Amino acid sequence: MGSVEKMNRYWDEINRLRRSSDELEAVYYQEWAKNAAKPMKKSLKKHKIKGYFAVLDEAIIASAPKPKELEDNVKKIVPEDKQNWVYTFKI
Repeated sequence: MGSVEKMNRYWDEINRLRRSSDELEAVYYQEWAKNAAKPMKKSLKKHKIKGYFAVLDEAIIASAPKPKELEDNVKKIVPEDKQNWVYTFKI
C-alpha cells in the first residue's frame, strides 16, 4: 500500500485482507495514517514545530517532546485495542 491510488485500485482486496487478521488491520490503519501525515509534517515543519507526533486515521492525536512521553500519552487516550493502529513520526 504505497499510495492512495494503489489503495483505490485494490480496495476490495485490501478490505478482505485487513479483516482477516488483527495484525493486517493494524498495518492498514498505520499506512492510512502515514499517508495522511504527509501534509501535516509539511505544515509542522513550515511553522518550525518540533517533537514527536502520533496520528490515528487522519488526525494528530498526541504529541510530546520525547518518544517515551508520546508513548505514554497515546496509552492514556487511545483504547488498548487500537494502540497498534497509531503511526508516529518525529520532526
